[in-house]
This record gives sequence, C-alpha cells and structure tokens, in this order.
Amino acid sequence: MTAPTLQDILEKTVSADPKDQQVALDYLKQALESNFAEFLKHLTEILAQTGQKPTVRQAAGLQLKNVLVTKDEKLKEQLVQRWMTVSEPLRFEIKNSVLQTLGTESTRPSIAAQCVASIACAELPLGLWPECITRLMQNVVEEQATEMLKESSLEALGYICQDLESDVLQARSKEIVTAIFHGMKQQEQSNNVRLAATQALLNSLEFIRPIFENE
Repeated sequence: MTAPTLQDILEKTVSADPKDQQVALDYLKQALESNFAEFLKHLTEILAQTGQKPTVRQAAGLQLKNVLVTKDEKLKEQLVQRWMTVSEPLRFEIKNSVLQTLGTESTRPSIAAQCVASIACAELPLGLWPECITRLMQNVVEEQATEMLKESSLEALGYICQDLESDVLQARSKEIVTAIFHGMKQQEQSNNVRLAATQALLNSLEFIRPIFENE
C-alpha cells in the first residue's frame, strides 16, 4: 500500500456515504492484517504531515490508536503482543514521530496525544518507554512551548494516568505532578492548557496522593 492510496482511503472513513465508509474500513482491516508494521508506519507518516488535511490526519491517528485500544482485557493483551512483534527500530521511529506530532495539530482534542497514550499504556507496564513521561513533562514546562504543545502533552498525561494502574506510574509521579501543576499555575494564560492540566490532575489523584502525604 502506498501512502497516497492510504490517504484517499482514510478520507473515505469520514465520508457522508455509508458505503464509502464501509469500503474504506474493509480496506484498512485488510491492510492491517496483511502487513501490520508497514501499515503502522504509513499511518504515522500521514499523522505527522502538517500540510495534510486535518480530517485525514485525525483518521490516521484514530487507526493508529485503535491498534492498541480496547476495553476487553484479554484482547488488550493480544494487541500489546502484536505491537511488540514490530521491530524495535520501527517502534522507536513511531514513538518518536507521535511525540513530535504533539502541538502540530489544528484540531482539539489532539489525536496525537491519544496515540502517545495508547503506546505508553502498552509499553510502560513492560518497563519500556519511561522517557515518554519525561518528554511530556518537558513539553509543558519548556518556556518556549506553544499552547497546543502544552495542551496536547497534558492531554496525553491525562489519558495515561486514567488508563494505567498507579504502581506503574509511581516512579514517574513527580514528573507528572510537575507538569500538571505547571499547567495549572495562575501565570498560565491559556484556559485550554489549564483545563487539560486540571483533567490530568483528576485522573492522577490516586497515585499522587502519597506524594503530598509524605511531604
């Protein structure tokens, strides 16, 4: 599958015509099953393209996120196992790309943030990708960070805190708290950033409470 073809298919997933939608979804399912790693690579590339139509970027991100997201715990294990079959260099490339995509979207909420969180929720319990939390924190506290970068990074942290058990995040709790409180501070001029930080705080209360009890 070439990227231009995939762009056309992704655009049809949001078509007003149900037939077009179904054709597109069937095509994507087949692509996923026939060459999983290559499919993820193309989705990541399209998501990262700032000149691409926002709807196409969102559709690419949605497909990428859904590779790892399910409410069924048994199926979740299978999805994570399949993700781990992707070569380490390609997984690194995908993870780096979705992190770099944060702050480049023109739509809210950020689909890149959801992709970052879905991968983090798959890898952090395995002891992988701890630097993701550090990077998200740095995105928020960096003086030159744009509003969209801070907001999307806080969204990603919020999703991660919502979906992972507190013991998985305990080692990174101070970085998470630093990012959240930085986003909530009075000097922050963006209501969207403060809202994202507040939501992340609500999602992290279970595991950050001991920090305050110990101080």
